[in-house]
Amino acid sequence: MVKMRNVRVLIGLIFLVLSVCHAGAASKNDKEPSVSAWTSQHLNKVGALLAEDQYTKAREKLNSLLSSVKDNSFEAGLVNQAFAYSYALQENYPQAIAYFERAMPGLSASFAQTQKTRFDLGQLYMAEEHYQKAVDILKLWIKDTDKDSAQANILVGNSYAQLEQPLTAIPYVKKALALNKAAGNGPKESWYQLLLSLYYDTDNYRASVKLLPVVIELFPDRATYWKQLGSVHLQLKDFKAGAAALEIAWQNGLLTTESELLRLANLMLHNDMPDRAGRLLAQSLKDSLIESNEKHWQMLGDSWLLSREFDKAVAALSKAATFATDGNLNERIARILIDKGDWQQAKQQLYLALKKGKLKYPGNTYLLLGIAEIELDQKDQARKAFNKAIKYKKTKKSATQWLKFIDQNA
Repeated sequence: MVKMRNVRVLIGLIFLVLSVCHAGAASKNDKEPSVSAWTSQHLNKVGALLAEDQYTKAREKLNSLLSSVKDNSFEAGLVNQAFAYSYALQENYPQAIAYFERAMPGLSASFAQTQKTRFDLGQLYMAEEHYQKAVDILKLWIKDTDKDSAQANILVGNSYAQLEQPLTAIPYVKKALALNKAAGNGPKESWYQLLLSLYYDTDNYRASVKLLPVVIELFPDRATYWKQLGSVHLQLKDFKAGAAALEIAWQNGLLTTESELLRLANLMLHNDMPDRAGRLLAQSLKDSLIESNEKHWQMLGDSWLLSREFDKAVAALSKAATFATDGNLNERIARILIDKGDWQQAKQQLYLALKKGKLKYPGNTYLLLGIAEIELDQKDQARKAFNKAIKYKKTKKSATQWLKFIDQNA
């Protein structure tokens, strides 16, 4: 909202100017009305009192002055305008609005004063949430001005946004941003935020996806814009672009919560980026940003498996297995080791699996153990394992064949 507490020093200057120059024309080309030296002198005294925060004395003088100039509508308008400033300085905006509205008819003789009062009223209407009034008067200001204002356009855009008219608001906000940039002023982050919110309100994700890189370039350290860019890409079903945007945010230290990191890892996995998911999960576990538990280490192991990083997969799944109360992960690790031809390590994992127990298919575990023992030329141990496997329906046939193989090659 618009605050005026910083204009105290300028108040005296406002009235001083009135004493030495014309107040402004009724239109751009009309002759400007003049202010008497006597009225200017008294307005300057009021300005000095306001600059010293002597509001009661200032208003007493203004009341006396108003009686003296009541037959001069323009000067009466200036006095009412001064009343408005006195209340605005105390942030009594309803009273300030009332006096500005009272001043408007008399000030109509001056184009400059009319425009100035319109602008001031527009800001105060915004401050008091009279959004339609703010729109109406600021649009008059924009229509009549020689030099458009970024501030006026953003006020109109913001008012339309508050009136829940986002499509009408968007052109004003865009114009405000363009005018501000053309003037060489620094970027107004809140204005960009407003435009983004209007795009979201109208489901204009394509406009959002074009604007967000601009905002990110201006404010690269704001995590929220990277997240929004990722989300907008996802809305547009461009999942890889969404993952890429969020990955950059992570690389810049802007994603720090477990939920954000896991969401990104899952997005990568679902879009054929397992190696990137692996790097993300490995670093996040190392930095304790993700809880060290069976589920997360297994997720890392799965990522490395899909990336065909088998040694890394075994390491991650072995860590996951330390949290498990059953042997199923150990059997899974053994299968990876068997694929690699590492029978000795596979055998150790199978024994661990059987020791922990609670296996989904214990017959398979015994069968794999028997095969490992054969590969390691441990036929007696293999026979024991196959004799265990033969007790299970699903592995009975295979175990029987392996036992025959041992007998035939004894």
